[in-house]
Amino acid sequence: LKTYQAMKRRRDRRYRITEDALLVVGHRLQRRRRWKQAERVHRANLREYPGSFRAWFALANCLHHRGARKASLKAYRRALRSVPRLYRRVFETASKRLRAAEEGR
Repeated sequence: LKTYQAMKRRRDRRYRITEDALLVVGHRLQRRRRWKQAERVHRANLREYPGSFRAWFALANCLHHRGARKASLKAYRRALRSVPRLYRRVFETASKRLRAAEEGR
């Protein structure tokens, strides 16, 4: 993440960090249960791609696993608002988690 931020500050055109690349890094950290680091990567992704439903969903999952209930619900809602119709079924999981969390389960 530091290297990415340094390249961005220098406006280095040799390296273009895409939404997908940041998602891959974040998901690798999530698989290792490194929730804080993954959260930072997903937030960096959202700064670059604020309309990314995938980045919002990934951030929501990190927050959920860290126990940040209110923040995760907010991120899940944002992901659901941002998702294109084509991917709506992908986010059934988010809807279920959101309902369960709101009901206190």
